[in-house]
Amino acid sequence: MITIITKGLTACQITGHAGYAPKGTDIVCAAVSALYGGLVTSLNAHSDCLADVDETEEGYILTISYPDSASNLLMKAFITSVSAIADDYPKHIKVITS
Repeated sequence: MITIITKGLTACQITGHAGYAPKGTDIVCAAVSALYGGLVTSLNAHSDCLADVDETEEGYILTISYPDSASNLLMKAFITSVSAIADDYPKHIKVITS
């Protein structure tokens, strides 16, 4: 199961694997990866925040310093999108917001 933990609009941790389909064909994993990649790219292109991205053995950690209205909107859109996926695939992705 993919677990996404957000801390307000300034941090996000993604760990685990969806396990929906074999590696390379897992649409849940692909969707989350695409949304996360789009989030990071959009933060760098459209926000003046400082987006720190760490890749660990367990997954990814994103920390936003100096958030602004653009970074807040992008994080809200990301949380909304992954939450919609979690609603459709509750056995494969869990979103925890705080």
